Amino acid sequence: LQSFTMLSLFAVSSLLIAVGNSCSIALPPFGTYYISNVQALDVDQYPDQVLLTISRTTQSNTGTIASPRLTFDDATGGPWCKLMNVNDGSVGDVVTCDDYSKLIRDYGTVSASSTSVTCNDNCDGATATCTITRNGEDFTFSDIRFDGSDTDSKCGTDTGNVITIGGGNGIYTAFTIEDISTTYIVFGSNTVGVIFDDSTDPVTTTVIDVELVGNWQTNILPGSSFGYSPQFYYDVRVISVALPCCLCYGATYAQYTIASTASGSKYDQTITFSSIGSDTRIDLVKERGIKADTGFFTDTVTIYDLSDGSSVTFEPNLCDIIVNCFEDPCVNSECPYNPTATCEADYCGGCNARWFCGEQDITTYCDSTPTTDWTCPTPTPTTTTTKTPTITCANVLCHPDSPICVDDYDGTGQPRCVAPGDICGDIASGDCGGCRALCADCGDGVSGDGKNDYGCCGECYYQDDGTCGGYKPESSCEEEISTTEMSTTEMIQLKKKKVKNVQD
Repeated sequence: LQSFTMLSLFAVSSLLIAVGNSCSIALPPFGTYYISNVQALDVDQYPDQVLLTISRTTQSNTGTIASPRLTFDDATGGPWCKLMNVNDGSVGDVVTCDDYSKLIRDYGTVSASSTSVTCNDNCDGATATCTITRNGEDFTFSDIRFDGSDTDSKCGTDTGNVITIGGGNGIYTAFTIEDISTTYIVFGSNTVGVIFDDSTDPVTTTVIDVELVGNWQTNILPGSSFGYSPQFYYDVRVISVALPCCLCYGATYAQYTIASTASGSKYDQTITFSSIGSDTRIDLVKERGIKADTGFFTDTVTIYDLSDGSSVTFEPNLCDIIVNCFEDPCVNSECPYNPTATCEADYCGGCNARWFCGEQDITTYCDSTPTTDWTCPTPTPTTTTTKTPTITCANVLCHPDSPICVDDYDGTGQPRCVAPGDICGDIASGDCGGCRALCADCGDGVSGDGKNDYGCCGECYYQDDGTCGGYKPESSCEEEISTTEMSTTEMIQLKKKKVKNVQD
């Protein structure tokens, strides 16, 4: 289980160096919504919510803007904020980021350790001499098991027996878990632990053989190979190692469990590592790990429950506003770059037509030189090519020609922007309910049709302020009377007067 060759080291080192030397991440397509920060909030007021800072790319990965296919009402690209529930990933409406600045709670910090380790090969093919400096006191062990011990002539020179990181005689790193007073020395082919018993005077020690299980190579070796020592969040059993490509990921994180093995086993102890990713925030108060690759234009958040090791990944709704468009944005849009691409209407932030080849967004390439050797896969047939999102008027921006927004206009859960004088939708509640109540003595009382006092049918309509103005009489009325010019109160009074005259 513990085997890591020099070739593997060079491969990992080359990868990290390559990434570290070119850590500027390529821009995603223009108009991409992404999470730029995730922050913990006051534990009493928001125990199960985090604050997402959201932005939208305002530059294109092709150097051109995808207008007129993509146009946004807010051209700044944010940022704006939303609260996300860590249990189900749900988010509320956009909030003002500054309103929560005093509620931001710091994440946990690592526990410091002052222990250091140096080792020299004994050149006997079996052991090494290691010195552990702990609390200012040196402890030297002359027969630490070292399976990578050398026996050639160079080993006996002054520097040939020093076990260094990436040296010819094996990888070496070490870390101390303070809450169990144990220092671990990791060689390329074996690991040993030194347990310190501080209850005795002088301090006594025990050397044990340790088995490392899980993805420990990817969690503690890459950073250690560049001289970064593992650090710990002891309360939640998390180990963290900084990475050299700090502009990409700051560190790797893993949870660990330590167990003693059965008597007679090859090892005295087993440490199991379970990765919890990179760029992970550790919330010690709520025992959570919160991962969002904020340097990589991500739209997902992963929540790790550090109390039981479970995790769940959410893709929260990052949209700032849903725009109610006059028509499907795809109707008059085309993508000459690839005629086999598929258009999808996107109402987030504007009336946008996004073009896809399979799952790849190629909108910003649509005006590039047409390609003839790239045929997009045929999309799975659906009953509709667009999906109007369910939203309320709080997130709808109406056009000036139809400035009135009505929630659940026709009973489908969708709002609609209307103009003064438009008839009411076919619902029995909402702003227009009072209007239809005046017409309920004639017709079905739902569609808005009703007779006026002279037997003429009319329809409920919207006034300039968005309220209902009663019903409009049809042109076929026997007597000319324009209730459209009356207020609702005047119309009710007129109706009562006519009813009274009939009774008299």
